[in-house]
Amino acid sequence: MIPKVEPTNITSIVQRPLCEMHVLDTGVVEFVMKESSRAAVDDLMSLMEELTHLPIMQRTPATLLDSRVGVQPLNYIMSRMSQFAKKYPSRETGKLAMILPPNPLLNAINAMTRGLFPRLGVRIFTPEQYNDAIEWLTLHPKKS
Repeated sequence: MIPKVEPTNITSIVQRPLCEMHVLDTGVVEFVMKESSRAAVDDLMSLMEELTHLPIMQRTPATLLDSRVGVQPLNYIMSRMSQFAKKYPSRETGKLAMILPPNPLLNAINAMTRGLFPRLGVRIFTPEQYNDAIEWLTLHPKKS
């Protein structure tokens, strides 16, 4: 059973072996990846699916995907996210900040994400820009 969590708490709601979810005191929902793999993507998607019924997820929250451990398998995560978006069309709006290590593919990842989810504001940040990502998510909630 997943405990009810108010968005004003910094609380680890639920963990999987390769992904963990927190609700930050700013109301941002943060998913922290523990490795870069298909299994980690499966854990992420399992959490997202399981948590869709929580009060914080009834609105489309500002979301932070912290994958500083590495870029997730692109084709696989895009396929899984696309399936999720079709199942939960209201989740296609809002804002998503991704924390990724420096990589020559970052521009391509950004373009792919924006192409698949055009109504979702997406920005990519490096691990050193973590606070900038939180600020972007909280200070500019409707701008991409």
